[in-house]
Amino acid sequence: GKKYLGTNNFKRDRSIPVRKDYRSNRSNSSSSTLRNCSDPDNELEVSIVLTEGDWPDEISWFLIDSLSNETILSGDAPFDTILCLPIGYYRLQGLDSYGDGWNNSVLTIVDVSNGTEYLNLTLLNGYEAVQTFYLGPIAGCTDPFADNYDPSANTDDGSCEYTLCEENQVYL
Repeated sequence: GKKYLGTNNFKRDRSIPVRKDYRSNRSNSSSSTLRNCSDPDNELEVSIVLTEGDWPDEISWFLIDSLSNETILSGDAPFDTILCLPIGYYRLQGLDSYGDGWNNSVLTIVDVSNGTEYLNLTLLNGYEAVQTFYLGPIAGCTDPFADNYDPSANTDDGSCEYTLCEENQVYL
């Protein structure tokens, strides 16, 4: 999209305070040594990546703690960091200053230890997208072929149940 210079300029306000007690293990570059979280029972080490897309100057975002409503982290495109976050509910607010969406830019939050993707967000059109998500294990049946498959589960707890067919019977 073209640059919009009107009143709907939602670029990140750098005067908004951002919590400093979340330990980042990597700067805005992709090279770093990974470190584990100091409280692994209550924190997860996650990778937050926002791809550049076609119009990165239009993109900004905020990661907000859903309980305290505090902005934990914010940035522009492109962005790439690893940090430790407490297990819990978060809200991601994505903004586009032109109003035509993120134009091929995607923000993902992934668990560094096991690859679990907690968030995959893009803004297809408009000025803003907000998504609430849970950062942490959600136990349940993760097999889509099971009778009790739970699409929100990201940790298999061994509870999957299956309907067994009698020998030589076919269900259509």
